[in-house]
Amino acid sequence: MFNELKRRNVFTLGIAYIVMAWLVMQVADVILNNITAPDWVFHVILLLLGIGFPFEVFFAWAIELTPEGLKREHEVEVTG
Repeated sequence: MFNELKRRNVFTLGIAYIVMAWLVMQVADVILNNITAPDWVFHVILLLLGIGFPFEVFFAWAIELTPEGLKREHEVEVTG
């Protein structure tokens, strides 16, 4: 199972999503403080990023990026 998760880049994309979400939160924090936005806006952004993570993991598992474009995992032949 662990090797299959690595092969499908689930870990790599999960870490990339977390890093990008952190970056979005940092930028949102600075911008929202400068425009004196209500506190709930920051919480909504955090909630949306949290809801998006399981979808990202699912799509990382189910879809492969190939030279021919995006394909479902079952349409790709595993070599190696």
